[in-house]
Amino acid sequence: MAAFEISRIHTHRGIFKISGEWQPQGTEGSPVLESVGELEMMGTDGWLALKLEDDSVKALVTELTPVLLFHLSHQD
Repeated sequence: MAAFEISRIHTHRGIFKISGEWQPQGTEGSPVLESVGELEMMGTDGWLALKLEDDSVKALVTELTPVLLFHLSHQD
C-alpha cells in the first residue's frame, strides 16, 4: 500500500482534496483504492470537510474511485 494526497482534483461532481491509501497493483493487476482518510470539497467559502461515515459520502467515494485511480496511476 502507498499513501496518497491529491491537493486538488476537478471531477464531474466538483473539486476535491483527498488523501488515503491505494495499491498501484491490486491482486488482478489493476490499482485499488484501499482507504480514504480525508475528503474535502471546494465550496463557495473554501474547503468543506466531508464526513466519511455518511452513506452519501461513501457513495460519492465509490463514484469517484475510477477518476481517482486514473489520476494516481498517471502521475509522474
